[in-house]
Amino acid sequence: MNVLDQYLKSAHRRLDALHKDAQEEPWKVDYREAEGLHFFELSLANVLEVLKYIREIEKSWRAAVYRGIEKLSEDKDAWIREGFSRWLDLSAEIERSVRHFEQRGYKVAQSEKFREAIEAIRRTLANWVSPLPARSPSMLVEDVEEAEAENLRAIDEAENGSPGKLKVTPVLIPEGDASLLR
Repeated sequence: MNVLDQYLKSAHRRLDALHKDAQEEPWKVDYREAEGLHFFELSLANVLEVLKYIREIEKSWRAAVYRGIEKLSEDKDAWIREGFSRWLDLSAEIERSVRHFEQRGYKVAQSEKFREAIEAIRRTLANWVSPLPARSPSMLVEDVEEAEAENLRAIDEAENGSPGKLKVTPVLIPEGDASLLR
């Protein structure tokens, strides 16, 4: 047997294997596709978790700038916006996969939440405003020495009408992004 015959025999073996795969039982094809959907849904959940993480970073950063704990940094501002932009770029690829599975008749878990997140991030980026420190000194965080803290505690615990005591009770700021209260 010459070399050409061996190549031809090898080609026939490969064709036989491919033919066998092509005539695979239909349930196996469906099973593989459903398994692919399952792994895709796990990836989609991870993508949504990353967005949640970026949102928490943004929220903490905005609160820190508003309270004066951290100064506004153009680099950090750009870095957070870039995080949202990169997530949005990735979401375009994932959206194609969601449509693929839906066109094949599957219901993709968290697909609506994913689409809502895409729209929310588009709005966030379109309406991006860098945070600013609070205008009111009472809204800013300020470090004080222990002796000064004791004086402030004494004023706070004093009876109504005492010197330095507030005449009204301060109202708590509601949960959320305090920089939006302007």
